[in-house]
Amino acid sequence: MNSVGAFVPSYEEQQKIGSFFKQLDDTIALHQCKLDLLKEQKKGFLQKMFVLRVRDKSLKTTFIS
Repeated sequence: MNSVGAFVPSYEEQQKIGSFFKQLDDTIALHQCKLDLLKEQKKGFLQKMFVLRVRDKSLKTTFIS
């Protein structure tokens, strides 16, 4: 049987790689949170806009009648 060699980084390098991926995970989580907040804000703006349009239409029909 042939043996296959595998490269194993040093402990220090493993720590740096782990730290890098932890930072990456934190950044992704932060951006996901920001995206969720922006989606909620968009939803609020759309609801507000819809309510204003409905209210505006009801006022116009009230004045026209």
